[in-house]
Amino acid sequence: MEVLKTDIDGVVIIEPRIFKDARGYFFESFSQREIDEKVGPRASRKGSSTRK
Repeated sequence: MEVLKTDIDGVVIIEPRIFKDARGYFFESFSQREIDEKVGPRASRKGSSTRK
């Protein structure tokens, strides 16, 4: 998981690591433990996802 800072104080973009092979791909869309480690122990306020 990669955490990207934004120009808005307290707002970050969290991008998952994507694992690909011949069968397709896999990613963990949410891990509170990893978010706590990388961003700090905060309550998640909102999560969104989209697909093409």
